[in-house]
Amino acid sequence: MHTEIEVKFLDINLDDTRHQSHRLGAELMIPERLMRRINFESEALTHKNAWVRVRDENNRIKTNKQS
Repeated sequence: MHTEIEVKFLDINLDDTRHQSHRLGAELMIPERLMRRINFESEALTHKNAWVRVRDENNRIKTNKQS
């Protein structure tokens, strides 16, 4: 199974971050885009240590379930 890692960085200066990343040799592989998401939790899922996520990726809606 493919492992996906999602990270959020809060209160950063995007221009500085892009400049530093480029200076360190990083390369943008996929163009940036806005992805809206929502995580659903319910008591039924919580007891099973599970969750459901729905994400709008502009051109498609993707769902993930962790159980």
